[in-house]
Amino acid sequence: MPNMSTPHLARPLVHAWRRKAATASLLALAASSAASMEYHDNVVRFDVFPAAQVLLVGGDFTVREHLVTAGQDPSDEIRDGTVLRLPASDPTMNFRAGRHPSVAVADWFKQQVPVNGYTFGDPPKQLNFAVRGQLHLVVTHTSRSPSWTTEYTVEDIVLAQGSQSDQTNWWFGGKSCKRPAGQTSRVVCKATAGSGLEASLTFKRGDNARDQIQLVKITPPRFDPVYLEREYVGEQLGCTVPKFRCPPYVTYLTKSGELEPLKLATRNGDLVDFFGKPFDTREGDLGRDNRPAAIFVVTLKGEIYASIVHVQGLVHHSSLINGGAVAAAGEISVNAGRIVVANSCSGHYKPSALQTQQQLAEALTRLGYIGSIPLRNCGVPEPPGP
Repeated sequence: MPNMSTPHLARPLVHAWRRKAATASLLALAASSAASMEYHDNVVRFDVFPAAQVLLVGGDFTVREHLVTAGQDPSDEIRDGTVLRLPASDPTMNFRAGRHPSVAVADWFKQQVPVNGYTFGDPPKQLNFAVRGQLHLVVTHTSRSPSWTTEYTVEDIVLAQGSQSDQTNWWFGGKSCKRPAGQTSRVVCKATAGSGLEASLTFKRGDNARDQIQLVKITPPRFDPVYLEREYVGEQLGCTVPKFRCPPYVTYLTKSGELEPLKLATRNGDLVDFFGKPFDTREGDLGRDNRPAAIFVVTLKGEIYASIVHVQGLVHHSSLINGGAVAAAGEISVNAGRIVVANSCSGHYKPSALQTQQQLAEALTRLGYIGSIPLRNCGVPEPPGP
């Protein structure tokens, strides 16, 4: 009679053999993957499109989060918190890793960026690696004279690399980016200018054979309007309050040539007046903080007009813009072209301190002013000296 226990005795040996074979296969697969892993210099270049009329002065990219295909960065060459510099002489970034694509990286990329927020018309299927971070650029605008230098920061930018045949391609996008209608290679991204105001930057990816991202356009911040207080509307035509001060009425500089002498400009980074002399307010009327100052307005085009004459009931902020809307208004103290302090004191317009700070800073930057812009809230006294 056959021994029926033999198969039962052999079964553990079969299972052990299978486990050993499976382990050997996994080890062989791991060894094969390790052998095929090779570090590459994955370099992408940031260029500026000539028609953008800006020059790249410098910048950097700070890695906040990243994902690399498993086994393709065993030495952790790509690290969160790394700051990659973008000097004007060589605006490139190098992400050292292997080049094996995976679905996992592509899925992570799609989680970071809206479907219309990256520089391809179709979503990625596989990617080698992806990084999310902050892009900071310093540029000089050359569209007019004098040129002006400012900075722009774009949060949550995502860069990723894919592969096609023997070539790499770069994916670029972000949470605040959006492809223009009919475009598949460009995105427009919200940015914060150095003044704190919102701007927009347009980027374009290179072709598959070009490891390149181009900055093709900058739309500077627009100036938000502050309107004349209702009680002062018509002040140039008749009495507002108090009536005993009228006439004469508040003067509006409506005649040709009256306003131009009050327009500020810059030379070598300092404020100058209409005649090219360093602007100075030390002989001006006293401001709210009992310091000689000029009243100023910033127009919605970013022009700055200032008057060291400020006469109650006769010359006000509204005089400098004929009662129109302003981007900012207040008082400014200047010594030999350098700003000592500014404030948002204007009863005719009542801008917020934050709006005055941001929009005055933006206008001065575009004007070519180089220097600090100390700003105090209206009515806040100057701190005592030492």
